[in-house]
Amino acid sequence: MADNISFDTKGIAELRKTFQRLPFRVADKALKTALRGGARPMLKRAKSLVPVRTGTLRKALYTKVKVYPRDGAGFAGIGARSRKVAVASHFGGQSHGKTIYANPAKYLHLVEGGNYGGQGANPFMKRSFQSGFEASKQNFTKFLKRGVEREARKLGFK
Repeated sequence: MADNISFDTKGIAELRKTFQRLPFRVADKALKTALRGGARPMLKRAKSLVPVRTGTLRKALYTKVKVYPRDGAGFAGIGARSRKVAVASHFGGQSHGKTIYANPAKYLHLVEGGNYGGQGANPFMKRSFQSGFEASKQNFTKFLKRGVEREARKLGFK
């Protein structure tokens, strides 16, 4: 499930002009920092709301940030890292001493939306997006302004 969140901030016209004057690598760094800072409240909220069975899903949640060089647009996505994690070892029973592995990226959607086996939906990601939107907007604006001003000072812009 992907929720697209976009917003415009007031008083950003002169910041946009300075941002467009910066070289791509410099602007890229400032935008990535702002996107990561903007996603931080949502990530923290998602980690606090995720149901804990073994803790692997909570540990696997992270923010992926990407900026496209052609138009300077970027996004920050929150999801689970794809990796196998040993969750349990059973000695006896049907598993006969085998270690059981889980990949949080493969079952995040089942926790979020429920599954066919009677497991109810627990939309913790959606709740974290809804409750963290305002804080994310403020963080994004703060980090972008700070990053652009810092990089512009380094290059000698006013």
